[in-house]
Amino acid sequence: MYRKMFQIIPLFFGIAVPLCTLAGCQNTVNTGEEVTLRIGQSVQIEGKDLKITFAGISNDSRCPTGATCVWAGEVSCNVEIHHGGKISFVKFVYPGSADRYSKLTYEGYTYYFKVEPYPEVDKVIPPGKYRLFLIVD
Repeated sequence: MYRKMFQIIPLFFGIAVPLCTLAGCQNTVNTGEEVTLRIGQSVQIEGKDLKITFAGISNDSRCPTGATCVWAGEVSCNVEIHHGGKISFVKFVYPGSADRYSKLTYEGYTYYFKVEPYPEVDKVIPPGKYRLFLIVD
């Protein structure tokens, strides 16, 4: 019996955990901790009625590396915030020239965020490559 159980445990971690990662299962972090989200992934803030989902990118006009631009551009992230029994759709706008976190205060929480990867000339960023780095205080 124990032998079968030890055969099933590696199978679970070998299949279920990667599937959970691909399906956007929810992480839990404390305030002040950085979390990295892919499009479709969520994070629950420990001990708070607060869940954040990286819903997608609505615009990425950042000046690509290797290009000369008049404007640095920006990238806009669609974020879904579940708090206090309601759902809000918020746009996190990250400037193209930023090399540090941007800051947004909403509903009593401060969100520090940045977006990667940075665009390059003649290369399209597939949606699955975007990452939202997030800290909630």
